[in-house]
Amino acid sequence: MSKNNLNCRKYEKNKNKRKFKESTCSNDPFFDIEILNTFSIKKESLDLQLVESTEYHNTSLNEKTISNPKQMILKKIIKKLKTNQKTNIISIFGIGSFFDKSLPSDWKINDIDIIVIVKNLDSFKKLDWTDKIYKKFVLDGYQVWIGYNTINSLFNKELFRIESWANYEWSILDLRNSKNSILIEGKDIRSELLKITIKKFNYDDILLRSLYHIEKSLMYLHRYENSYKSMIHFTKAIFKICFYLCVLNYKKTIFTSKRHISVKIQELVNKKKINKKFLDYLKYCIFFRRNGYFPRNVDFEGIRNQFINLVFSLLLKERLHREMSINDLIRYLEDSFRREENKNNNSFYYLSRIVRKMKN
Repeated sequence: MSKNNLNCRKYEKNKNKRKFKESTCSNDPFFDIEILNTFSIKKESLDLQLVESTEYHNTSLNEKTISNPKQMILKKIIKKLKTNQKTNIISIFGIGSFFDKSLPSDWKINDIDIIVIVKNLDSFKKLDWTDKIYKKFVLDGYQVWIGYNTINSLFNKELFRIESWANYEWSILDLRNSKNSILIEGKDIRSELLKITIKKFNYDDILLRSLYHIEKSLMYLHRYENSYKSMIHFTKAIFKICFYLCVLNYKKTIFTSKRHISVKIQELVNKKKINKKFLDYLKYCIFFRRNGYFPRNVDFEGIRNQFINLVFSLLLKERLHREMSINDLIRYLEDSFRREENKNNNSFYYLSRIVRKMKN
C-alpha cells in the first residue's frame, strides 16, 4: 500500500471512540470520514481498507481481476449461457459492483449484471408481451440479471431500444471502457465501440431510472413492508441520479463506476454547481452499502422524502435539465416509463400521488 493510502488511515482514540483524521483522500466520498465521525458506529464497521490504486483496469478473467469465489460463480453462469447459445455468443461482459475493483472490500453486493452480445436473437424463446430478451435468476445468494443484445444493435440506437430496456449511451460507456466493465469471455469488441460518437445523453431517460428505484423503494416499504429492500432501491436511485448529475455537468463523461461518480459529485459540490444535499445522500448510501444499515440517527424515510422533494422542486424551478410544470411532471411520470407488461397501469403510482398532492 502506498504512503498516501496509509495516510488515509491515520486515527487517534478520543474518549474511547475512534476519530479518523482526514488527509489525502478529502475529495473521495468513499473515504471522506466526516460522515463516520458524525455517528455512533460499531468499531468493526470502520474498516476503511483501500484498494491498491484507483487506476484499476477491469479487462478479462485471464488477468486475475476477479477473486476465486467470484470466478467459480461466473463459471456456473457461463456454463448456463452456453447450454443453448454457444455458437451464437460473440462476447460476454460483466458490469456493475460485482466486477468493480475500485470498491472497498466491505462493499455489500447483491446483484450480478451480465451483458451478452450475440449474432442474432432468432433462436431465443420470446415472451408474449415483449421482444426484449433477458433472464433473471438467483445463484449462490446473488440476484443474476442477464441482458442480450445483438452486435448490430450496439451501432444502431433505434434497434438497441427495441432489444433492450437499458439506456443506450450509458450502455455504450459501460461496454467500451475497460474501467467500467470486464470482458468475461469472447471477442473483445471495445475498440469497435470506441468509434461510436455519443453526442448527447437522454437526460429524461436517465433521471427516470433514478425515480424508478425511488418508486420501488416506496412500493417495497408500503406494499410489502420490506424495509431492507426499500433501502437497497433507495441507494440504487441515489447512485443513478449522481450519474445523471455527472453527465449533465460533464459533457465528456466516460466513467460509470460508483467510485468515480462519487469523486465527481464531490467536485460539483465544491464548485457549487449542485446542491450539497446530493452529496449527503450519497454518503448515507455509501455507508449503507458498506455496513448494511444506515447511520443510527438517520431517519431513512425522512431522507428519502427530502430527496423526492428536492428533485421535484429542482425540476419545477428549471434547475435540472429542463423546466416542468406540475402537469408536465405528472405526465413525465405517468407516460414515460410504462412497463410493456402493464401498459394500462401507471408505473409510478406512489410518486404520481405525491406530485398530485403538491398540485392540490
